[in-house]
Amino acid sequence: MRSLSKVQTFFNTVDLTCNDTLFIGIDSHKKTYHVALHLNDAPALDFVMPADVNQLVEQLKPLRCAIKGIVYEAGPNGYSLARALLESKICL
Repeated sequence: MRSLSKVQTFFNTVDLTCNDTLFIGIDSHKKTYHVALHLNDAPALDFVMPADVNQLVEQLKPLRCAIKGIVYEAGPNGYSLARALLESKICL
């Protein structure tokens, strides 16, 4: 039996409401995203994933209500990420 990673466990068990405060930081590179989540005034999770905008958007959608802000590296790899997040209405 395979155990779940810390990322899978977090996304499978977290039950956020609009009263929660979630901030997300993304360091975008050509091949990877380094993502850090800060939940209710405490570090919650940090992970590295492939630089796949659609995969990140799908992961963040269930957390949308609690997201108060997203920051990202403003470089050539971050602009398409920012557009995708805005189009998906994950951040406004």
